[in-house]
Amino acid sequence: MSRKTLVILTLWIIAITIALMLDRPVAQWVHDQGWDREPFGLNNKHWFIRLLKAPGEYLVTLCSAILLAWLYVRRNVTRWQAAGLVLGASAISALNSVLKWIAGRKRPVSEIGIEPFSFDLFIGGIGGLIVAEKNLSFPSGHAALAFAWASAVSRLLPGWWPVFFACASATAVERVVENAHYFSDSVVGAAVGCLSTWAVVRLFEVVTRRRAERQGADLRISDPPTLNSRPHA
Repeated sequence: MSRKTLVILTLWIIAITIALMLDRPVAQWVHDQGWDREPFGLNNKHWFIRLLKAPGEYLVTLCSAILLAWLYVRRNVTRWQAAGLVLGASAISALNSVLKWIAGRKRPVSEIGIEPFSFDLFIGGIGGLIVAEKNLSFPSGHAALAFAWASAVSRLLPGWWPVFFACASATAVERVVENAHYFSDSVVGAAVGCLSTWAVVRLFEVVTRRRAERQGADLRISDPPTLNSRPHA
């Protein structure tokens, strides 16, 4: 493991630990404000709330992939790789539904009130994996998708990464302010999203390297004999 990877992993662990410590007080404070019914005092369907959630919606992911493919953003990346990176990372982030089933953590102020450390592991057994239980919160699907989207498009348009991650962070915060998720749900969701993009990038690198090696081998096989070639005795 490289030093950079170790530092990043350590920072994520610290962030998740702090978030877990803040789960109960943050959820209680939001509930006391009445924001779990009207986030920021606005109706749940208000255009501003819907805008904050947008990076965590699949429609935004799909439109981004189409736009990036059309723009053909980087010379060393094909348009299909650009679209595939965004869609692939988003698809992997969707696997957080499995994590929700494993953790079995309910949303704050749903059936059980504010109980951030109440986990029902593998909730519902195998049936719970096939037909998802309602109101599971850990990790946040919106945060996972938003950060998968942000980290993917940031690799293609690196100059805009602060904007993309600011949008993703706004989505994660909105889910907490709405009390749809505990603080740690959004932090872990963000980690899942970033990890999804990392996994897709590594996959692309392996495929590209093997393709290049195969093409190099084909060229060596098809090389015609040179003038310096001499027949064997």
